[in-house]
Amino acid sequence: MNIREDTVPQTDAALPAGSVATSPNPLEPAPLDRSLWLLPLVALMLLAGALAIYLLPTNLDLLWPLCSWLSLAIALLVVFAWRMVPIITSPSNNAVHHRPNGKLITWSRFASLNSLLLGSILVAALATIGMLGFALNKPSSYAVSRQIEQPFVLLVTSSVVIILLLFVWLTRIRPLQKLLQLHFAGLGVFVVPVIIYLALNSWLPSLLVGPSVYAGPFASWPAMVQFARHEADRIDKDAIIYYVSVFPSPFDGPYSPQTSLFSVEFEFVRPTGEGINITLLDTDPIRLEYVDTQIQPLVSGYAGAQVGFADWFPYIKLGPRDVYSLTEKEAIAFAQRNHINVAGFWPSLGTSLLFSDSWSSRFGVPAVWEMHYISENATKSLDLDVDPATGRVLARNSLPPENTATPTPQPRATASPAP
Repeated sequence: MNIREDTVPQTDAALPAGSVATSPNPLEPAPLDRSLWLLPLVALMLLAGALAIYLLPTNLDLLWPLCSWLSLAIALLVVFAWRMVPIITSPSNNAVHHRPNGKLITWSRFASLNSLLLGSILVAALATIGMLGFALNKPSSYAVSRQIEQPFVLLVTSSVVIILLLFVWLTRIRPLQKLLQLHFAGLGVFVVPVIIYLALNSWLPSLLVGPSVYAGPFASWPAMVQFARHEADRIDKDAIIYYVSVFPSPFDGPYSPQTSLFSVEFEFVRPTGEGINITLLDTDPIRLEYVDTQIQPLVSGYAGAQVGFADWFPYIKLGPRDVYSLTEKEAIAFAQRNHINVAGFWPSLGTSLLFSDSWSSRFGVPAVWEMHYISENATKSLDLDVDPATGRVLARNSLPPENTATPTPQPRATASPAP
């Protein structure tokens, strides 16, 4: 005996015993309502939220406005559900399956729409909760990309699910309608958000990591200092910088002042003696990479550091990329003389308040950029001490040693008091 499935709307009155529901048109379109315009609006709001998350490493001030924006989007989505769920689950939208034994199985023909709507709300809510958790309780040490990658993927997933929901709601493709109005379609579509999330999670997080090759503009030294200062002020406005270290990002070559990104770490000391490390990429706009408030500073006292900082840090006029560009030609010549792969001659540099007295006595300047070049097998190197105000090389050391005479700078003369 053939089993017939009818999708005739059911009324509140029970069918007479032994009767069979029939319908000349077993497929019905999903009910429409003016509130459907909320779906594309919410999808756009969630995509805008995902874009804001992408930009968040460039400006953490966006965090709280972003949380408010996402909360509003979810509220609109809940309003839509409040209006439409009673309509699509109405008994008039039920379908009936007649078993051979006369037993009837009744279900909502639009349960799949209900499931997609519920899935989009849950995914968007998880993303919003993740961002609120980050805003309310930042870890003592965190990589920014790790904190935002899952909310980023979840928001894009929710947007895609909402667009899919709008499509299946309005579609008039009969094979698709028939498939979505089957008995177990409501449960089956629950896997759709999971599949979309897994697909997006395989590649979207990589967008939040700095590019391996960068062709855009680079941030200036004053802009990087201001950015690091602003991030440190969120934790302690009295913290002062005492060390700056710079490394290429990523660590693999080839290296060039025109294409290599720098990961710049600013180390601060607080009046309490605790440290703050702010690590950023020197893209333009600058991207925050890492924040660590559990670091133990190398300076022994805040008061002494405060005194030394007044002479040391303001003297630095040239940034890391300026020094790299000024010394690149000499590094290439050294590499060629010593049979070093130029593209793999690894650059790094740093300056520290800890050595300001030594530099003052040796070179007559309160600050120095220590520029280092190291070969791929770490057997050959070139170290240059560069005046951060003028760009002049103050001292050279190399491995293997070379007989390159470097004029010995004299300490700056101090004015004698008038008799």
